[in-house]
Formats: sequence, C-alpha cells, structure tokens
Amino acid sequence: MNYKQAKNIIFDMDGTLLDSMGDWRNLGAQYVKKHGKIPEKNLDQRLSSMTMEESARYFIDTLKLKKTVSQVNAELLDLMVENYETKIQGKPYMLSLLREYKKKGAKICLLTTSTEEMAKKAFSRLGILSSFYEIYSEESLGVKEGKRSGAIYQITCEKMGARPEETVVFEDALYAIRSAKEAGCYVVGVYDWNSQSDQEEIRKLSDKYISKEEIEKYENS
Repeated sequence: MNYKQAKNIIFDMDGTLLDSMGDWRNLGAQYVKKHGKIPEKNLDQRLSSMTMEESARYFIDTLKLKKTVSQVNAELLDLMVENYETKIQGKPYMLSLLREYKKKGAKICLLTTSTEEMAKKAFSRLGILSSFYEIYSEESLGVKEGKRSGAIYQITCEKMGARPEETVVFEDALYAIRSAKEAGCYVVGVYDWNSQSDQEEIRKLSDKYISKEEIEKYENS
C-alpha cells in the first residue's frame, strides 16, 4: 500500500500529531509549582510507577493538601486541559501529512488515550479541528483495554465504514503499534523522543517508519 494515497486514516494524538509527551511527564512538577513548592529531582520518574490514585495521595501527603484524591486528580486534569488549550504544539512534519490527506479528501479520524476535550482544545487553536471526520477516545469507545487491544482499532474502522486492511494508522508507542497490527491495519510508526528506547522494535514492526532524521530534515528545511 502507498500510505500517502490511502483514503482511511487513523491518527494518534500524543507523540504523533502533537509534541505533548513532555507536558505529561512534567505535569507533576507543574502541579507542585502551582502550590508554591519546588519539585523534587526526578519527580517524573517517581510518579511514572504510580497509579493516578497513588500519585494523588503522594501530592496530598507531600504538599499537605486538605483535598480528596478525586479533587487532586481533577486539578491535574484541568492543568493538562489548559496546556492543550494554550501551549502544546503540533509536530510540523505530521501536520503537513494531515493537511495532505485532507486536501486529497481522505477520511481522517483521531483515536486518542487522552480526552476528546483536550484534542478539541489543541486542534481548535492549531486550526486543524475541521480536518477530522471524528475524534474518538478510549473512554468514548468504551474499550476497557484501550490501545493495548486490537479491538479499539477494529471498532474505529467500523465507525469509519472501512476495513482494517484498507486503513492506515499512525502511532508512536510500541504497544499501540502492536495492537493496530493485530487488528489488521497498515501501520506507520512515528518517531517520538519519549519512546526512543523502543525505536528498533517499532521500526521492525511497522509497515512504514517515519524516522527522527526524516522529521528533523523537514523541520530544518
């Protein structure tokens, strides 16, 4: 398949269309600073092994907050929504592909592990919201395993009125690429610094791979 001529496209958002993974990793530090404290060194690494509830309890204990776990999680979510609305930028090479598909009349969907609200905030600011036939999230599709299962890609294809084998999926995360392949889709792996350690396996598993060098060449041209 010539992936640039495909008529049915599923884009991932974080790390694929948007350079947002750093904001997610820095969210804990951002939250600590909001409460007038200095984040501890390597806070993102500490939080990476915690669940959402464990992270919230960590903030409650270390910042001595008189809040519930659900209140802290809501505040963290609000911070990220604000980031999408005000500052998170698109990845120029990928946005150019998006516009190319739109110009050719392809049916383009978004499938994200973040919320639809976050996607719409960022895409409205970047002027690309109208490019999408539909925006789907793990939550809206109700797939418990999310992108760790090929089912979510099959469901998205059904909603698009397309077969998996005639659908191109753009993803940056190894686990999501595995699932999209499992669903029978043509998969384009996209380099992102956050999954740098998985690049060799991503390159092998993907039907097409967009490398760091290819992205940087476009951005520097």
